[in-house]
Amino acid sequence: FFFAMADAACLLLEPEPRSEMSSGSQHSLGSQCLKPRWPYLVSGFVAGLVMAVVWLMTTTAVSPTTDLRAPLPLRLPAALLRTILWPRPQDSKAFSCKTTRLRIKGSVPAARSSHSISVAGGAAYLLGGEHVARTPIDSTLYRLDLAAPRAAWAVVECGGDVPPPRVAHSQAVVPQADGAAHLYIFGGRVGISMDEKPLNDLHRAVLSPDGRAGTWEALQAKGRVPSPRSFHVMAAIGDQLYVFGGCGATGRLSELHRLDTPTLTWTQLPSLPAAGRGGAGFFASRDGKSLFVIAGFAGEEMADLHRFSVEDGKWTELHVDLDRGDFLRPRSVYAHATLQPSGHLVIIGGEVNPSDKGHEGAGGFARDVLLVDASGDGDAVVIHSSKMPKAFEPRGWYSAAATQDGRVVLFGGLAGDDEAPHRLDDTWVLSDFVIPNA
Repeated sequence: FFFAMADAACLLLEPEPRSEMSSGSQHSLGSQCLKPRWPYLVSGFVAGLVMAVVWLMTTTAVSPTTDLRAPLPLRLPAALLRTILWPRPQDSKAFSCKTTRLRIKGSVPAARSSHSISVAGGAAYLLGGEHVARTPIDSTLYRLDLAAPRAAWAVVECGGDVPPPRVAHSQAVVPQADGAAHLYIFGGRVGISMDEKPLNDLHRAVLSPDGRAGTWEALQAKGRVPSPRSFHVMAAIGDQLYVFGGCGATGRLSELHRLDTPTLTWTQLPSLPAAGRGGAGFFASRDGKSLFVIAGFAGEEMADLHRFSVEDGKWTELHVDLDRGDFLRPRSVYAHATLQPSGHLVIIGGEVNPSDKGHEGAGGFARDVLLVDASGDGDAVVIHSSKMPKAFEPRGWYSAAATQDGRVVLFGGLAGDDEAPHRLDDTWVLSDFVIPNA
């Protein structure tokens, strides 16, 4: 194929013979035809290569959204050419939102990663994490009033049985009838190594109606208590708390547990029929009927999606509809939340390439924002994509939470690389989402 293109190039580009020679010329017509043809051979080879890539691209449907499925030598040029020749509709896969870095008045919580954020009553609550790898900072609970004209983090004055400092715990809020809220935390780790001092303790902060004060309680739950773990995730549906996965003393977990908060009773539910993992995304659907597990780290970064039916207790593996949306890049330890009121599952950044130094270093991070539409009755989801602004450092090992009025708040995280890892103390808010076909 390539040589045929080269011959065609020679025929098309070769200088035409002269009809007559100048009187002083020492060259014949034959010597003109024997002029070296290597420039034409090269141009023909390049033209043939381009046409071969186009042919492969059109017959194998290689595209930017399927580049993880195509062989590496093909997917880069094919994706580039397809993007140039057949650009995708801008309104079919992308979305837009307003991203704001808050200018914090007064002191800011210490830069950290492996912390958790929850939202209750129009305020964000921040707890735990590490400034130095696997060294817990303290047990101070911070509050950010998201309705205040000037953003400021304030310490929540808490008494009672304050939980010990920890990293990589899970937390969630259960609203109360009187307008107050209960903040629950479970597990985490206080040691340096993976098998040192994982926790399975349960604590509750009973917050005052204005959220500015609270009382900590150490809870003794009944039932089948989950084993000690860290880097697990928690979600709330009504007064029920669900805990998934994490890193236990003997390996990564795929378990799903439910805590009935009125009776403080644990129940073990069917485990995810896939690899155990830490750092997964865990979402409760807007209608409270489903839980979603997306990606995470299971010895490698994952890109799978699963739905658990709260009503019938069954798991379903989902797939991404690449004809209607973007693909999911493998990742873990990303910020995530369920956007209100649309119910889209929000994924922000995360680790896309693990560090050779493990938790002591910093792997490759992303700064993209994905909205996963899992509202359909089938097993297909649609992903819309965007990016955080350049001022937002790519990061992972951090947390996000959604408000009832359609905002998502983020804090901190781990950024940099193995040579210069660093933790962050910035606060961002995403708002004003414009979603295709929503």
